[in-house]
Amino acid sequence: MPFTEKAHLALKIPRNLFSNAKIRNTMPIKSINGCIGCEECIKSCPTDVIRLNPDSKKAEIVYAEDCQICHLCRMYCPVDAITITPDKSIPVIVSWG
Repeated sequence: MPFTEKAHLALKIPRNLFSNAKIRNTMPIKSINGCIGCEECIKSCPTDVIRLNPDSKKAEIVYAEDCQICHLCRMYCPVDAITITPDKSIPVIVSWG
């Protein structure tokens, strides 16, 4: 059976499996301190976890449960404002090819 929108019914997987509180507590981004509002982290995030706060003009974590631990936000930040929690992270894997 190809994976479809209704696949969770056939597989008996709860529809909200990835939006519960246990997943949210595993956010690998510990903090965003010293943000200059350049939006590089926002542009680099493939899952739209970080957004720009319209009031403070600083980056903030909005969709923590969608984080894929890719480290792109941290690597693209020009001022190293993003801290990744070491115990909730995986090592960066760089491929050469």
